[in-house]
Amino acid sequence: MHTFRKRQAHKCETEAALRGSLWYLCGILCVRKGNRGESHQGNPCHACVVFFGALLLSVLSALVLQGCNHGLAPLQTSTGIQPGFGGTIYFTSAWPPTDSVQDLRIVAFYNYPPTDVYNEVLSGKAEVFPAIGTTGLSKFVDSLSYNFTLDSAASFQYVVVAMQYGPNVFQDWEVVGAYGYSHGAGSPEPVEVPPGSFVNGIDIYVDFKNLPPNPLGGIASPSPRH
Repeated sequence: MHTFRKRQAHKCETEAALRGSLWYLCGILCVRKGNRGESHQGNPCHACVVFFGALLLSVLSALVLQGCNHGLAPLQTSTGIQPGFGGTIYFTSAWPPTDSVQDLRIVAFYNYPPTDVYNEVLSGKAEVFPAIGTTGLSKFVDSLSYNFTLDSAASFQYVVVAMQYGPNVFQDWEVVGAYGYSHGAGSPEPVEVPPGSFVNGIDIYVDFKNLPPNPLGGIASPSPRH
């Protein structure tokens, strides 16, 4: 019984405080004959109750919508970091003619040696950045930074810069740079992306005059135009 009385007393105090606040605001907004709220006999008028009720409802609705929008955001890992890897691509020689540079993408293969770019991407054996259907990497620059984001942790055995040099998107591709190579010399270097981690420093060097070995049977060998 004692607890019930305390709850009732607390409820009454809360209601009194709320009524007093409404009356005070009502006296500011609803001035009648120069008397701030005196004609309301200690109670806010009906119009002000409706106004402040609508205002409170609007604020609560905004908070609820904000919470819902947050709930639709992509799920993050426990560390709050989206997995992936990134670095800089350095172009150390002159670019080929404009009509020979149709597209430029980073392709990360799960296995080495791969067979070809297009089929391995479609079969889920490789990831591509930027994603298919979006604009490729910038062309005719000295260098560019990239961030290759992933949905989860991954282990890649071969990460390359692939260039489409002709109109056939299924066949006209060649590797112009690979992680672990410099000026055409080196060996494939794996890229490990642990859960909840973003790996930096995956730099790739592209030398159009000294291309890395081409293990991709489905991609054209380096052409004489270089």
